[in-house]
Amino acid sequence: VTVIVAIVLASFALTSATSDVTIPSIPKYTYWHNWADSNGTSHFAECALTNWTYVDYLKGMPPLWIDRKLGANINFAILPVGWVGAYHSDPVPQMVVFLSGSGKWTTMDGTEHTFKQGDLYFGNDQRATLGHKSEVVGDEPLILVMVQFPKYEPTVDQPCWFK
Repeated sequence: VTVIVAIVLASFALTSATSDVTIPSIPKYTYWHNWADSNGTSHFAECALTNWTYVDYLKGMPPLWIDRKLGANINFAILPVGWVGAYHSDPVPQMVVFLSGSGKWTTMDGTEHTFKQGDLYFGNDQRATLGHKSEVVGDEPLILVMVQFPKYEPTVDQPCWFK
């Protein structure tokens, strides 16, 4: 009985505390998923992050939207002006955040996409026979943050699975 009373009181307190709070709509943020099909060909798909939770993340600050991804490594990279990479696969599934500069990625099916500051790219072409090509375009270095997920298994035929 004590446990039931505590649950009811906690539920009431939570409802009372949040009932006057208007939760903003879930943000839409897209990324480009480079994925491999069962024939080993890489492709692009435009996808959306959808696993958002509205939480009190920082004590004393207003709530914010969070999408937590577990088991990640973070690396920064600077690709100099004129850098061109031959076909290669991403080393592990990784989300790349483009901080500055521009870069053109080309998948095996011939699709090209130029990424710029603020874009997201999910590299998941480890099962592709060649992967993708990438190069710096423009007159400034390309600066990236790579959030790598070495515990994620590479997939085939599953564009936009990273939610």
